[in-house]
Amino acid sequence: MSIAHFAPDDDRHLHSRRYLEAQIIKGLGGRVAEEITFGAEHVTGGAESDLVHVNRVARRMVYRLGMGESSGLLVYEDDAPLSADTQARMDAEVRGMLERLYARTKIILSIHQPALDALALALLEHET
Repeated sequence: MSIAHFAPDDDRHLHSRRYLEAQIIKGLGGRVAEEITFGAEHVTGGAESDLVHVNRVARRMVYRLGMGESSGLLVYEDDAPLSADTQARMDAEVRGMLERLYARTKIILSIHQPALDALALALLEHET
């Protein structure tokens, strides 16, 4: 009798798609709040580190975790290069995911506009 066990190379946490998408929505909140409050033409680079993080999460979901809509269970391995076409499709999936979750974040913050305004006012009054 033999048993196969595949241990991860490093300590990994198991997170659901719902959790990972919630992390992306949370990370997009600052950029969306700026856009809602000041308009798209007045957004700043203040969300840079959040955008780097959400891109990393979305890419990991598609490239490493098999959570792409059309690529499904196809994952990228460091030692097996992707074709240019496959990489372009996976990048499009990442972009689509980020756009979909950006729109969802915008809906959430628009619904809670009074709370967003109250938070902005409190920050202006109490921040130094």
